[in-house]
Amino acid sequence: DCDGHITSALNKFSKDHILPANLQKSEVEKLPSTTGVYYFKDQKGKVIYVGKAKNLRKRVCSHFTGNSTTRQRQNFLKEIHNIDYEECGTELMAFILEATEIKRLWPPFNRALKSFTQKYGLYSFEDQKGYMRLGIDKFKKQTTALYSFDTILEGHNLLRLLIKEHLLCEKLCFVQTNRSACTGHEAGNCAGACLNKESAASYNVRVKYALNQLKSMLPSYAVIDTGRNEDEQSCLLVEKGIFYGMGYISNYSDVTKAEMLKSSLQPYQSNDYILHMISSYVERFPHKKISI
Repeated sequence: DCDGHITSALNKFSKDHILPANLQKSEVEKLPSTTGVYYFKDQKGKVIYVGKAKNLRKRVCSHFTGNSTTRQRQNFLKEIHNIDYEECGTELMAFILEATEIKRLWPPFNRALKSFTQKYGLYSFEDQKGYMRLGIDKFKKQTTALYSFDTILEGHNLLRLLIKEHLLCEKLCFVQTNRSACTGHEAGNCAGACLNKESAASYNVRVKYALNQLKSMLPSYAVIDTGRNEDEQSCLLVEKGIFYGMGYISNYSDVTKAEMLKSSLQPYQSNDYILHMISSYVERFPHKKISI
């Protein structure tokens, strides 16, 4: 019982449960027993730690229990002066908000985000000569893949399909690494970008077209779930494979039109970590996914 934790934390005779020296009882008492994200702040109001919780009050209390007397823990507790929080309709939203806030604020007492299931993605960049390069690589937490795969074989199969259908250069797609011309050039399927015979401008037209064709295949959907109260429902929007944002909508909102949903949602920066969380969630709860 979390209220019991607070009571014992305020009991001078309790050695196991005691509030940090600079934290007032009212800061803990104001916390609801709902899902959300909490922020520990120092004396100057700077966020020093961000956490997520299914039960905000209970989770915050848990930081102040236990017998650990390590210097790191004591320094952490000593710095806590105030607590802020934001309620979330679901645990998934709390996960996403926590990940976003840690990246935005870089709180000194937060460890790096926990690793997630390693997958692969299709990435694009422009090289020093101006040619658009495509390649398959492991997921990166800070960027968003153009397309994602469970195995590297799936990724290379799709990349080879793009190369074949759009006459792309195998070397510029990292399928070949030799110094000579790619095999596609010898077969007449590559116009010579690997030998600088085809200009970057000309080659990039086909790469962009290939990516646009691929983008049209990416899913757009909303994840509709419980809100913070009975008068609303939560909504996460994924548009063409990119996480657009999340927020709360009326129980009577039309959830089949992306443009209507956007007016009620807070935009977020998409990355593979967040997309992985969302895709894992809809695999577990497919009935909450609404195709758009």
